[in-house]
Amino acid sequence: MAKEKIPADLVINWDQTPLHYIPASKWTMEAEGTSKVPIAGGSDKRALTAIFTVTLSGNFLPMQLIYTGKTAQSLPKFSFPDGFSLTQNPSHWSNEDTMELYVEEILAPYIKMKREQLEIPDTPALLIYDAFMAHTTEGIQNKLRELNVRLFSHWTYLSINLLKTTSSADTQNGIQNMLYDLKKKENAAMSS
Repeated sequence: MAKEKIPADLVINWDQTPLHYIPASKWTMEAEGTSKVPIAGGSDKRALTAIFTVTLSGNFLPMQLIYTGKTAQSLPKFSFPDGFSLTQNPSHWSNEDTMELYVEEILAPYIKMKREQLEIPDTPALLIYDAFMAHTTEGIQNKLRELNVRLFSHWTYLSINLLKTTSSADTQNGIQNMLYDLKKKENAAMSS
């Protein structure tokens, strides 16, 4: 960041999360001594996906909300705050198409506006993101590079899921060490 003089307004972190229509949990609260405590909605899996984006300076960008459906008829009919991006797909999960829409409708206009406000048209932005497949496609990464966005992928998603697939502590430690070494090399390459 310091080397390229990237301002806090252009250090951007995005992530996505499912939002369940009916909050579900495996625990609840009830008065002590109650013998039966029902948990409502525990098996309801209906959800939408939201992409949250915040800058190092604390700017919260409009969200993209991805609903389950094949056509725009599946989108809600009420109004959302200005700048929100509503879309749909059969699974409600983010994919390359929804990420492309997000970059075009939310991220690119924000970066352009900030560069104009700060009078720094050639300064790159820095995007911090996880290794979720929709974020790492060649098409999305190329689109971001065209916007002069430096990419920094953190390995949380990848490392957690790799660790879940292994059974022995030795294998898990080996994977953690491998990921740590890779991250160290990536950080060293970015700072040189």
